[in-house]
Amino acid sequence: MQVTETLNEGLKRGYKIVVTAAELDEKVMDKLKEAQPNVELKGFRKGKVPLPLLKKQFGSQVLGEAMQESVDGAMSSHFESTQSSEIGRFTSSEDIAIKESEALKAAIYDPERPRIRELASNPLLVTILGLVFHSQGSLPQQRAELYQRAMDILIEDWRKTGLSSAELSLVLSPLAAHIHQNYATGLIQHKELKELVAKYLSESPSFQRIGRASCRERV
Repeated sequence: MQVTETLNEGLKRGYKIVVTAAELDEKVMDKLKEAQPNVELKGFRKGKVPLPLLKKQFGSQVLGEAMQESVDGAMSSHFESTQSSEIGRFTSSEDIAIKESEALKAAIYDPERPRIRELASNPLLVTILGLVFHSQGSLPQQRAELYQRAMDILIEDWRKTGLSSAELSLVLSPLAAHIHQNYATGLIQHKELKELVAKYLSESPSFQRIGRASCRERV
């Protein structure tokens, strides 16, 4: 018996179940043997009806039951094995996250890094600490080095937009100044962010040739 997943999209699942004729026949015979002691047919004593005759008389009915039980059993086994695998995977990921958070906490409160510990009072800076630690597995001794590493990591993420280093510098400097001046939380709406990036890019000589609309498409 074989179960194959044929669909896995969001909450949708599809399966293909293959049950051989031999497996079904064995299950049918098992069910007939189980029922044989209680069967009475004309010409035979109770419990003495031969299995071949029982199969001929009731085989088609029992076959449907055997097939349904086979499908139910196959799916149950598949779900149990899949669930065990998922639980193991999630447990492993959770253990890793816990160990990493403990290591980060130890690094922040390291007595040899008093300047780093001061940053932990600011939620945004705690995020930066976590970002750097998750990426590099450690925290630098100096605050300036921490900022530099965080900037390198963020710029690397921004590169996924397809912007060059020069374009990133052109965009990020005024963007950072705008956010600092207007948003105490350091958070900005996605729509405004896209508009500002498009604006700063459009001010670049290399982008003036393609127009502001095209800049919006790039971001």
